[in-house]
Amino acid sequence: MKNIFGPAKGFFLKSAVNFLPLLLRNNSDESLFRVFRVLSSFVAHEKGIVWLFEKDHSLLHFFKRIVNELNANYRYRYIVNRYFVWNSLGSIRASFERNESLSPPENITFDVTSRCNLRCEGCWAGEYSKTKDLDAKLIMKILDEARYKMGINYFAVTGGEPFLRKDLLGILGKYIDCSFTVYTNGVSISDDTIRKLADLGNIWVLFSLEGNEERTDRRRGRGVYKKIMETMDKMKKAGVLFGFSVMPVRDNIDYLGGDEFIDAMIAKGCMWGAYFSYIPVGTDPNTDLMPTPQQRNKLRYSQYRHRNTKPIFLFDFWNDGPEVGGCMAGGRKFVHITNDGDIEPCVFIHFAVGNIKEMTLTESMKTPFFTAIRKAPPYEGNLLRPCMVIDRPDVLRDLVDKFDPYSTHDGAKLLFTRCRESLNKYSKELAEILDKEWAEGRWMKIYPTPDRPQIVGVDDRLMDRK
Repeated sequence: MKNIFGPAKGFFLKSAVNFLPLLLRNNSDESLFRVFRVLSSFVAHEKGIVWLFEKDHSLLHFFKRIVNELNANYRYRYIVNRYFVWNSLGSIRASFERNESLSPPENITFDVTSRCNLRCEGCWAGEYSKTKDLDAKLIMKILDEARYKMGINYFAVTGGEPFLRKDLLGILGKYIDCSFTVYTNGVSISDDTIRKLADLGNIWVLFSLEGNEERTDRRRGRGVYKKIMETMDKMKKAGVLFGFSVMPVRDNIDYLGGDEFIDAMIAKGCMWGAYFSYIPVGTDPNTDLMPTPQQRNKLRYSQYRHRNTKPIFLFDFWNDGPEVGGCMAGGRKFVHITNDGDIEPCVFIHFAVGNIKEMTLTESMKTPFFTAIRKAPPYEGNLLRPCMVIDRPDVLRDLVDKFDPYSTHDGAKLLFTRCRESLNKYSKELAEILDKEWAEGRWMKIYPTPDRPQIVGVDDRLMDRK
């Protein structure tokens, strides 16, 4: 891939980024402040970082971990891809918006395979074909359009189990100024794979867990937790950026939101964690697995507390609706492409109107179905209830009835039949709780900002700290 900065500037950037550990050798916070004052001049929405640093916020200590725990390749790619490359692609994004009358999404998620060496109840990908990989040429078609025509350089890679693809790292390595989050069960990652990851630096690994060893092995199979922990140890030693991905259900959500789990993951070397609550999709959806509305709200407060007091980045696909402005589907923030090439509005909305084999991402975003999905949020203004699948089930039902997209696997419409009554009850109870929370201002974005400095559910200390 062409070096967008040129050889001289690229050498300077790499040297500067790799000099950071020396700057921080004497624990000089001011050195890190100076670095991020420069970075904030490249990315406007990062200007609040220095303000948080000056308050001794946990984000400061998270970035110290980025600088001190990642190897040189990962440190460089994390900072350069996220700040300098993203900023340099701004002209492409502006051109796309001007020419297509569309705002480009910020992320493309695609399944490189549906093959998996585990069979986990509730997996949203569990009902797709088990024999097909997404063709390498189609993967590059997706990446080329997103990177060069839309100005996107962040992608999520899912499955199936992505690391069953022997050509995966070779493909992603061709797009070195893009960052890829790969979701994995951790079973198929060899020592050689870890060495290749360490050399590339642009692939972030998220291990799927259910919490502790007993919970993980119960759902995923005996010995899986131990294998993941061993692989985490090896990645930490190699300076690879990794974290965890969890699916809260009714009987594990309290543990996943507790200090014991988060502290254990930080100690293992996890830099960040993603929460994807159980959604009743597939051929045998079970709404009894869903966390209750009360549990979901309790988890939200726990997440606020953890990421504002601990050096780890946490994101919740539902509870962080205020950060992303509501539902992200339909190309508003992201789209999902299955291993068979079907372009879905969301990983949990298993309906499509086209396939990447016959149409482009841009064309899919212009379809009436995707356009209506983007126009639907924010649903009466409450961004704590962003999801049209479980929070506002009537919205998705109406859109599917109106535009008649095809199902991407058998049983997709059980969401509207078998689950209808339960989802209606859930969404009503959720509204009673979260509408009050929203009206009373008991919510926040990922981190506090100068104009909204309170850490909700923790205390007001950021407002008072000098």
